[in-house]
Amino acid sequence: MARIRNDKLSGILANAIFSNRFGNPYIKRRPLKVKNPKTPAQQKQRSKFRAANAFISRNLHQLIRPYWNPEARRQQMTGQNLFCKLNMHAFDENGNPDFDILKPVSGDLGGFELLKI
Repeated sequence: MARIRNDKLSGILANAIFSNRFGNPYIKRRPLKVKNPKTPAQQKQRSKFRAANAFISRNLHQLIRPYWNPEARRQQMTGQNLFCKLNMHAFDENGNPDFDILKPVSGDLGGFELLKI
């Protein structure tokens, strides 16, 4: 079902997917078939992704918005996406981060001394 919110259409209508990114509307064709591999390696990767997103949720105001969003905007991404891209390998399948390889910041960032994780 497609919805209109604030004059923006989003959702699925027939074979079209409507979305918005950085204020720009997009229309994509709905895929005819979606593969969902359930291999052990894929399940491990999904666990890492869930762990990284849980970490982001807990540290959104202290870490992502002030430190990752400015750098991500330069790359046409969100801070959450950039953090996951550069830190997925730092999480194990149980959701524990390895702080020796975790990158808490990216790019030309200042004020890191105020960060509390």
